[in-house]
Amino acid sequence: MSSQVEMLNTVYSAKLECILKRTHATGTAAIDRAESIYSNNIYLHQSLVEHTVKSINEVWELQGEPRNTYQVYLHSFQFLSYLNNGYEVTKNIKYLTRIKEVILGWLNYNNKENSQFIWYDFSVANRTIVITHFLYLCEQAQFELDDAFKILLFNSLLQHGDFLCEENNYIDNNHGLMMDRALLQLSLFFKNTYKFDEWYNKSLYRINQQLQDSFTNDYINVENSPEYHYHTYLLFEELSNFLVLNKIEVTDKKFQSTLDKVFNNHLEMLNQNQSYPLIGDTTEKTFPGNGFKGNSIVFPDSGLAILKTNNSYLTIKSGYINTSHKHYDDISFTFSYKGVNLFIDSGKYNYNNKDPLRQYIISAYAHNGIVVDGENYSINKENANKAKITSYVISEHVDKIELINNLYQGVEITRNLLFIKPNVLIIFDEMISNENHNYSLIFNVDTNAEMRFIEKGMFGFCVNDSGTSVVLDQSLIPDNVIYSYGKKDDRSIRGFRSIKFGELNPCHNVEFIYKDRKSCECITHITVSNNSEEDESELKACEIIEVNKKTVVLFIKVNKQSIIYSITKTDVSEVMKLEGTDINREGDVIRLEIKGVGNDLEYACYILINNKIMEKFKYQDSPIFNYEITSKGSLTMWTFVRSKKNNTYKIIDKENPSINI
Repeated sequence: MSSQVEMLNTVYSAKLECILKRTHATGTAAIDRAESIYSNNIYLHQSLVEHTVKSINEVWELQGEPRNTYQVYLHSFQFLSYLNNGYEVTKNIKYLTRIKEVILGWLNYNNKENSQFIWYDFSVANRTIVITHFLYLCEQAQFELDDAFKILLFNSLLQHGDFLCEENNYIDNNHGLMMDRALLQLSLFFKNTYKFDEWYNKSLYRINQQLQDSFTNDYINVENSPEYHYHTYLLFEELSNFLVLNKIEVTDKKFQSTLDKVFNNHLEMLNQNQSYPLIGDTTEKTFPGNGFKGNSIVFPDSGLAILKTNNSYLTIKSGYINTSHKHYDDISFTFSYKGVNLFIDSGKYNYNNKDPLRQYIISAYAHNGIVVDGENYSINKENANKAKITSYVISEHVDKIELINNLYQGVEITRNLLFIKPNVLIIFDEMISNENHNYSLIFNVDTNAEMRFIEKGMFGFCVNDSGTSVVLDQSLIPDNVIYSYGKKDDRSIRGFRSIKFGELNPCHNVEFIYKDRKSCECITHITVSNNSEEDESELKACEIIEVNKKTVVLFIKVNKQSIIYSITKTDVSEVMKLEGTDINREGDVIRLEIKGVGNDLEYACYILINNKIMEKFKYQDSPIFNYEITSKGSLTMWTFVRSKKNNTYKIIDKENPSINI
């Protein structure tokens, strides 16, 4: 026994300059939480039920929903971490005494039970962090632990370390990083034991590997969720500080610069409300004080595009590297305007994949994409290259993203999304197969919206008190339209999203169904307007002039300019632009100059006095027209610009200023 105690004494007296923690409560919040837990109110997480026990021995029999999550957090010693925080603030030994009592009870409980939740990667890693944090505080406080407890704890920590080190227990996601952090910290407590080299070297090797594997080449976390991007960043950032202060070197010399790029992309993902879209397993959380980055950005390796203006925020994604936290959301988009959520994603709800509500939340029906034959598709690493961003163009007025989702067996789906800034989306969808299928276009609209009308191929809604209204128009009339709002019965679940963990909210779900077809081509036109204030940046008009397999020709009117764009797979270019008309009077002659921009243009003009057409000037090469005044009144004009090569490329402006003559 003496050799074990002596070895444990070296563990107990370990000197660290910095310690990793499970929770970071400070100030009065830490005191209030610690006092409540000390009084036997077992708090684990804001989304989990808080229980009160008569005796601390009852803790390990507690149950809560979701069951798996509750048990994992319970056996992670989450509540004991708050007692650690309480001691840090108050230096009151009673918190350390209570922690010791609870750990002793758990050690006895663990000897009798073999729960899957006790020996699970997440719970073992975080329990190790809490226990080593406790030992660190005991050393600082000179809080004596008796020999019998030391032996029990020492043997348990050996078991924890071996579990964390064993490759068969390791998982290549943020849980693996948690295991590496815990193993590294534990190894420093075992520095003078035979386990140190194995644990220390294994943890550092895997940490370096995790830094490479956790993020794509464009520095987005691979776990398919903005929330896990930031969560993984925090795990690494805290670890970086731990490494520096404890004078531990890592082989990756770009460790901190990589984290800086990851953090910058966290900022890129924030919308105008300083929160994330609920993509993948993400819950609502705000990050105030960071500011909004208003320029569009594409992360092709991650399959994520974020298209932005000062007032608009749109995401569209397709593709994955890791299946962790992956939803059936390929080619799905979200859209908010002036901070108002319009087309939404479904969020997380919980992690119980046997729960029918969770199954719906991750399903293709809960995302703004395309469903084939009413089913989800297969998600595995082998098929990852079948969903991706294939091309993109970012420009001043128009962004274009092309994506594919070929994960449905025998079906190829291509989506081209045009974002005509700041308030119009045009989506071109093409589904191709050698066999007949039912194709469904799915649109999920925010809970706070009020549906104004739903027709075949068209619907409109407004968001109360925001002045925002939306009209969606589908070029191909569907065979059937299904509308759902919070529907839950024995046959189906439809029309839900989750903002907070464990909570479900109804939302609007619209399905356009195209039945029994081998192929299908659809154009969806979405126009957003806000009547609360005049906004010159909003499009006044948007029209498709021509569309074929290679090119889309588009007319827009914005900020007193009329523009025709030619949009290809790799380029957005101006065909022509009308910037207005200059009017000058020289005696009895009105001189007009149409301000057109482009190659091989010709111009025409109608003169109106008191809204009556007085003279029509035919198309000519010169943009200058002279009109001799013959009567008095209010003079205005209609101006025309067109391409000589293709007369269908034409701009007409009937909103020129008037002058009195």
